[in-house]
Amino acid sequence: MLLSIALTGNLCASVLMTGMVSFIQFVQYPLLKHISSYDFSCYFKKYISRISWIIYPIVILEIIFATSLAFLPLKAKLQFPILITYILLALITMNTFLIQTPMVQKLRFSFDEVLDRKSTRL
Repeated sequence: MLLSIALTGNLCASVLMTGMVSFIQFVQYPLLKHISSYDFSCYFKKYISRISWIIYPIVILEIIFATSLAFLPLKAKLQFPILITYILLALITMNTFLIQTPMVQKLRFSFDEVLDRKSTRL
């Protein structure tokens, strides 16, 4: 019972996060170039503060469900897929903190076309 809740929760959180990241990367970031340089900094700060209320709970849920899977007894056929899930989650987390976050911090102060192109390609 707990295993199926953790697996379902992990899947749902991952699907939600994939949808949010796709929306941000392919819809929101490309639209940033249409905001005037005068309004950009104010807009982007408000955007980050509002989107954080959506993103952070999903990230926390994803971490909770992924961590719970580490403490539940797993059938042999589930061990490899869950190991792959942990590896992907680690890579995504490293990408977020080492690449995406520094770029977003730079965009926070002014629009940079090169950074904008990089952020939509990752």
